[in-house]
Amino acid sequence: MLNSRNRAEQKFYHLEEALPEAPAANATTAVRNTVYNEQQEVACLMLASMIPELQKNLENLAAFDMLRELKVMFEQQAELELFDTVKSFHACKQEEGQSVSSYVMKMKSYLDQMERLGYPMPQILGLSMILTSLERHAKKAPLVLAINQGRIQKKNKGKPLAPGKG
Repeated sequence: MLNSRNRAEQKFYHLEEALPEAPAANATTAVRNTVYNEQQEVACLMLASMIPELQKNLENLAAFDMLRELKVMFEQQAELELFDTVKSFHACKQEEGQSVSSYVMKMKSYLDQMERLGYPMPQILGLSMILTSLERHAKKAPLVLAINQGRIQKKNKGKPLAPGKG
């Protein structure tokens, strides 16, 4: 007896390749019906998991075509979200009275979102951009920062750093 995982795996091919317009000439009626029924089952399961607006737009498509259409729709949405995130990241300024830590966390959230969207920024570049932004938008005395072993630390003026710390 097949478990549900094996049954599902046997139907994945409906998502990976389009079915031919007509079954093979030598296919039996049982084979034709099985393939058609599996295709319908996969398409119905996909439709059942969608919101009504998507169902209406995709209800007449086979599973393979449905998946292809969904990829196009959501790739465009992801690109727009990435554009908005990058734009917000570059426009982000430390607000009057906002702590440095909350500002840095906000900037880091933009970097995390870009990574979730598949466009990670190298850590050193992201850190450099945050530090540059802090320096550019600081209204008080310039903030002196040093990068030590991947952490941001305030410079200790007049105090020597502990051995191995600098």
